[in-house]
Amino acid sequence: MKVQQILTNAIYKSVQDRAFQRIIEPHYKLVALNEFNFILDEWRDIIPYESKVVFNNVENLQNSRFVEVDSVSYVINQVSTVLWPRNYKAFREEKSVQNLMGYPEIYYFEQLTGSIEIYPAPSNPEYQFIVEGRLALANLGEFDDVPAAMPPFMINALIYETGFRICAEYGVPWDAKKEVIREKLVGGLMNKKNIDLTAKPDCVLGMPDTQSSSPFPLWYYMSGGQ
Repeated sequence: MKVQQILTNAIYKSVQDRAFQRIIEPHYKLVALNEFNFILDEWRDIIPYESKVVFNNVENLQNSRFVEVDSVSYVINQVSTVLWPRNYKAFREEKSVQNLMGYPEIYYFEQLTGSIEIYPAPSNPEYQFIVEGRLALANLGEFDDVPAAMPPFMINALIYETGFRICAEYGVPWDAKKEVIREKLVGGLMNKKNIDLTAKPDCVLGMPDTQSSSPFPLWYYMSGGQ
């Protein structure tokens, strides 16, 4: 789906009537696009994103900006090796030899700037890096695609929230029925619960003494992730 479709629906729900004003005013579209990008930034923790990003050289990796990083690996000769994460102090202490090149071993993710540092620097330009995490998104344009993993209920939440903010911008009354829908969609989005259903057979709470003892993941799933 294109961003344009979300903006169009949001405008028709707020400041224009679909039946009598089919041509959307340009200034409405501009305001809607700005509000849409503000919402995406505010909802960055609940918007689906591509979790695996591949870089073919270290320069592209270091010039990219991330919101969060779960792991960094490098691949050479089809063998993937996970780098060890370090905080700022540990990274500086271990980075004792300046301009050292070889096999990368550790990385540091600077949350303030969103950058990733690697040490040692790769000596082979054919290294490939894989980052599990989330890239910082640039503002989307009218004809850009929304994230492919975004479900319909989330798209509806974006439409109603964008429409609500357009009304606030122009001082246009927001219908009470629409507000009920908006609150339901946004509330459901904020309160959604993600449960990792990937069973870890060796993850048990203690060592069961009898066959009647149940592994920890079973109780976790039965309780709804509590």
